[in-house]
Amino acid sequence: MNTLKALRTRLHMTQKQVAERLDTTQQTIQRWESGQTEIPAAHLKDLSILLGCRIEELLGVDTQTKRNAEGFARARHDLPWGTFKVSFSFGERLYPIDERERDALLERFHSQIDLKRQSGWVEFTTLDNRLVFLNPTFALKLDLVSDEEEEMPFFASPEAYRALTSAPLKKIGPVLQDECTGVLVSLNVADERGKPDMDKAAEKLNSLEVVTCNGQSSTPYLSDDVATSVFVLSDDGEIGPNTFLTVSVGDGNYEIVNLGNIAAIEVSVEAYLAHLAKDGDDA
Repeated sequence: MNTLKALRTRLHMTQKQVAERLDTTQQTIQRWESGQTEIPAAHLKDLSILLGCRIEELLGVDTQTKRNAEGFARARHDLPWGTFKVSFSFGERLYPIDERERDALLERFHSQIDLKRQSGWVEFTTLDNRLVFLNPTFALKLDLVSDEEEEMPFFASPEAYRALTSAPLKKIGPVLQDECTGVLVSLNVADERGKPDMDKAAEKLNSLEVVTCNGQSSTPYLSDDVATSVFVLSDDGEIGPNTFLTVSVGDGNYEIVNLGNIAAIEVSVEAYLAHLAKDGDDA
């Protein structure tokens, strides 16, 4: 039995409001909730976005085991909380985060109150599809700002980033279409006629950003080899001097950076997960 009614009433939404967002009728929503008819696959993603849940949760499937196995699960985001601001000598990086990441960051940095040197890189995920590896050596100041005090940077649902990461877009519902449009605007990928360039969008969403200690950045493509190489940053250990990381591989050419001079590495979550899943299938 699906949980559509329970999820809808939890958000104090009426059947009519849900129907209007999905461009369908109240009677259709009523039939879905009563189990008279199954929810079509084309509407599942729209409903998961609208109701802030996983598709499995909407269908009443227990996903706890899968969620634990995924590590940073695709839709594991908690309630949006605010902005994590990291100040470097060259400027700020802004990251929209949920309550879970806020708590994890506070715990991580509060543990250093005894003035011991922060060991290891700090890893966290953002609401705008970034897995961030932060080098605390170059962080001058950290600010956690609630969205009640300051508007958060733009972010969309994980479904939107997932849909756009592997272009071209398949037929999608109106809610997901709005989410994808917001992402395309934020990526600034319009061509000279103002039409979104889907190839450019997919390229951006399948790349990582490497930010040096002086603020310079590069955005190499996230290949299988590069996705594998970033695992070294997840070990939560001290990165020694002259430790190098491969950030680009192509046509026999390699870009290898010295981590001692890198302030942050930001990886597209959906692209990264796709590479991890591919590695799992090959194993």
